[in-house]
Amino acid sequence: MKKEKIPLCEILIENSTYSRCHLKNRLIKDLGWKYECNKCGLSKWNDKPLV
Repeated sequence: MKKEKIPLCEILIENSTYSRCHLKNRLIKDLGWKYECNKCGLSKWNDKPLV
């Protein structure tokens, strides 16, 4: 049984306890964000994915 997703409007609030790691992964998945640096566009550094 899958848990229902918490709406983003309940996560993106001041003093939220939602994990930054989970938020990043959710935004990448749900909003179609690319897994790359927002400033320079790199997705890998020294042949390793950015973390």
